Amino acid sequence: MLLRSFYINALMRLRLLTRFSKESLENNHTDTIRELVVKIGNEARRAGLKVSTSELVEFSKLLDIYYSLSESFTVDDLYLVACSVICKRKEDKEILAKIIKEIINSKDSRNTPFKDIIRGIYRDLNRLGLHPGSKIKKPRDFNSSEELRAAYARLRLLGVLQYRGGSYVLNEAGIRSIAKRLSKKSNGYRDAVSRIILANRHREAVLSLAAQLGSELFEYIDLKNIGINDLAKIYHYSRDKVLRRQIASIAHTIAREREVLTEEEAYNLLNVLRKENMLTEDILEKIVISNPRTVDNIRKIVSKDTLLDIAIKSIKRLGNASKGAEITAKALGLSSGYRGAIQEILRNNSLLEALQKGEIDGQAIEILNRIAEARNLLSKSLKEGLNTAYSDYALSELEKAASILKNMHSDNDKVMKEIKRIYESVMAQAKLLTTGDIYAVLKSKVREMGPADAIRFLYEVAAHSKDKKLRLLALRLLSISIKRAIGNKYTINRWATKTRKGQGRIDVHKTIMLLLRWRQDVPVARQKARRKGIVLVVDKSASMNAYAVNALLAATALAPFVRKIVFFDSDVYVVNRIDQVPIHQLISMVLGTKFYGYTNIIKALEEAVKGLSPTKLVLISDLKQTVRPYTEADVCKKLSELRRRGWIIVLIVPMIKELLCTHNEGIRVYTISHPNDIRKVLLKL
Repeated sequence: MLLRSFYINALMRLRLLTRFSKESLENNHTDTIRELVVKIGNEARRAGLKVSTSELVEFSKLLDIYYSLSESFTVDDLYLVACSVICKRKEDKEILAKIIKEIINSKDSRNTPFKDIIRGIYRDLNRLGLHPGSKIKKPRDFNSSEELRAAYARLRLLGVLQYRGGSYVLNEAGIRSIAKRLSKKSNGYRDAVSRIILANRHREAVLSLAAQLGSELFEYIDLKNIGINDLAKIYHYSRDKVLRRQIASIAHTIAREREVLTEEEAYNLLNVLRKENMLTEDILEKIVISNPRTVDNIRKIVSKDTLLDIAIKSIKRLGNASKGAEITAKALGLSSGYRGAIQEILRNNSLLEALQKGEIDGQAIEILNRIAEARNLLSKSLKEGLNTAYSDYALSELEKAASILKNMHSDNDKVMKEIKRIYESVMAQAKLLTTGDIYAVLKSKVREMGPADAIRFLYEVAAHSKDKKLRLLALRLLSISIKRAIGNKYTINRWATKTRKGQGRIDVHKTIMLLLRWRQDVPVARQKARRKGIVLVVDKSASMNAYAVNALLAATALAPFVRKIVFFDSDVYVVNRIDQVPIHQLISMVLGTKFYGYTNIIKALEEAVKGLSPTKLVLISDLKQTVRPYTEADVCKKLSELRRRGWIIVLIVPMIKELLCTHNEGIRVYTISHPNDIRKVLLKL
């Protein structure tokens, strides 16, 4: 009883001296336990107390055990442990209380980033039952609870736990070195972990460790700023059901806000949302448009009719016959060999309606596939200078289609009539080709194609045909097709009217509006200023050739507004005045690409800005820099450098893959799903 009252009295004195209640020491002092013990011992010796080294060792052991058991202790606990070892007289208690108060309130104990990181590291080590320099025999033991998994993940992310012939903890010097390095760029322990995750989020190992943080991950990073692919990886590695559900919800929101997705994003999004039953029709449509290969997996989830509706909606948005045919064929469960039949159906509105109603059977698809094959063979025959082998093969395909057509029985007469009409049209082309009426065949082929496809087809005929008459006919039709594709040239006034305070003709309307708003900067005058043109840099490599043709047609229509146009693959072609170069020469420049896949974007950008003052630069490319030693990251640096020099950078990119440069500040990015969208974007600029 006497001993108990003695300690109670001592405790009351300490509270009066320090004015601390139950405030945790770990929130006020970030020194390690050993440093704290040494500091208390040295101050006690200076105050005249007799403290031996063995007593300090005992004090350190007791404090370490106490902290390991309770994971935190108050200033009162620190005093009681210190007093039980050091105090020998009644006066020693008051002296020790003053010493602890001074140490806790000293300037050295302020919460700096370095000390906060040290404190966080040792707190997590104590949770795991580890200490500096110890070896980890069974890392799997840390999976028993969410708290242990999170502590283990944080230490692995910071590099405190290493692996070299077995897992182990760094020694004290290594821990202090890591804390010192991290404190230079972060504001504390949590901030250091957050920065490491964000800086290395593209690494699989970092994302797997981040997933082990569970719901606590939201305290470190904003998952809305992470891409769909990284979210899918965290979802895959996470064991926390709440976190997985939240990730799926965030991915669903991001997909709704985005106009287009990359192929990888579409695949990952489907896998995440399917597991959480969060797939909606609008999201499925975006997934199908972005990655037609996902149709095989979607067919297992939704009915055939629903999938066909989604496929047809996506075709209307996509505007790409080849990709649309692939989507529809997969939706119907057909192999890629029937893509030609689907293209024939997509060209014809009545057949498309019949397909949606389920009125086209297997025989009809087989006939249409034979007709499509005959069309392709006739095109090859023309391209290779009336090659009779191709035309004979086309006739044999049409004969097979005719034999199936004779034995075909369909309840829908409209479908039968339409198929017969298509068959007769292609058969007429084949007969004209055999009789030598080439011009009529070329005209009928071009009518079936879109503007860009027709230009590409006629160029190939003119470039590769050995027949002089055929080449001349192709060039004549090419000229007509180009004029139709360009359409009416857009009249852009090179002089823009600006309103500003100063001399000039008074803008009455704006002046009155400002007066009504009690503005002082009146009157307002009109002044004319010359509108700056754009510099167009177009990728004409194999992956971007279709986009290059449409970019050229759009640039020709907007000729007064284009100061310079640069085409590039491995080489760079500069056209300073597009309206002074014959269009046939430009078409030849674009389509005459050697398809070996090399692209030199850096050189193209250097040529584009050469000799010009900063203005608007529009780059149409997928940013695949294949000419070494440069990489995509170097392209992004080059664009950032031009931005700093005053150039206004605009990127027009197809929805092919995730791009690094889209995250650069000050660079406007337009993602397009079809080459025809290029003209719309250029008109906006």
